[in-house]
Amino acid sequence: MLTRTPTIAQLNLIQKEIGGLRTELIQLRHQLASKQQYAERLEVLLRERLERIDDLNGKLEQARERNKRLKAEAEHLAAMVATPRPSMLRAWLTKLRALTPQSQGSEYSPPARSPG
Repeated sequence: MLTRTPTIAQLNLIQKEIGGLRTELIQLRHQLASKQQYAERLEVLLRERLERIDDLNGKLEQARERNKRLKAEAEHLAAMVATPRPSMLRAWLTKLRALTPQSQGSEYSPPARSPG
């Protein structure tokens, strides 16, 4: 078998192709590095977003629990007001009397009428 040595023109052509492939390889490595950095940044943002979502879900659950407690308390208070006991009425009346100025000799005095 005879091995043929390449001509100078063929060698120049091969070297030119090698140079083009090197340039393409450098560009592809640069693109890959950029895309890897982009993917890493997206992962960080995703983690931050998931943490924020978890935090907000926790706050939402706390608010729901608080609303349940407040609703139960409101229902309890509404039931108490709907059927007041005499002792409660006396206590309310006593508090009201303490808040309003008393006239002399009477437990209750109507507001003064304006001349008119």
